[in-house]
Amino acid sequence: MNDIIFIAYEKSIRDLKEQFGSNPKSWRWGKAATLELKHPLGEVALFRPLFNVGPNPVYGGNETIEQAGFYLDSTGQYKVHFGSQMRIIVDFAHVDSALNITPCGQSGHIMSKHYGDQAVSYRNLKFRNMTMDRKKIEQFEHLILTPLTK
Repeated sequence: MNDIIFIAYEKSIRDLKEQFGSNPKSWRWGKAATLELKHPLGEVALFRPLFNVGPNPVYGGNETIEQAGFYLDSTGQYKVHFGSQMRIIVDFAHVDSALNITPCGQSGHIMSKHYGDQAVSYRNLKFRNMTMDRKKIEQFEHLILTPLTK
């Protein structure tokens, strides 16, 4: 058993040095694990930089609070394929102090200023205030959809 553990340890260190260099202080999980938020039109290579957000380094893994699901394989590059859609912190005694963040932004429309506007904060483990007061919410820019009349 000790021999197996030692061999596995040696192989792991050898692989890490090969992938990230000989200085362990420079090894970062985010260099191996990345998240690219894909838009359907981003599947076309020409449109990828316009529509997709990332790839960006991520933290965490399948079994962590900063959930980032990936397949462990021999490539050493782990592309995240699932994670939290929204992180939210609420003190129910003080709901107006709630915090949240999404991996991308509040809009799926590429021309919106809110398309991808939260990606950097999400990646840097930052949150934003979440307004719960109706009067404050009504002061924000909003979209009204009305049916077409014939």
